[in-house]
Amino acid sequence: MFESSIFFTSNVDAEISPYDSQVMYKVEGRKILSDEGTCRITYIARITDTEQFDSLLSNAIAYRLASETAYAITGSTTVAQSMYTMYEQKGKRSKGNGCS
Repeated sequence: MFESSIFFTSNVDAEISPYDSQVMYKVEGRKILSDEGTCRITYIARITDTEQFDSLLSNAIAYRLASETAYAITGSTTVAQSMYTMYEQKGKRSKGNGCS
């Protein structure tokens, strides 16, 4: 059991996190410690080294950007829809590989 003086209660803006948590926790280095069985967190990071991205994520991002810009570049809704379909397929594959 942790000393109550080292706990924090999360009070995250509802626009950022859909969870209203009163879970007691302690941040220790890169770890979050809690006596709870389940903890839901929202983690936001600015990743500037895209080499850290999995290839499925990189492809999904590329297809999403392509779907959003395809009509302006090609004038074709078919190309835009095709790119969006590829984006959705990459997202399903990445979730199947344990990413979410």
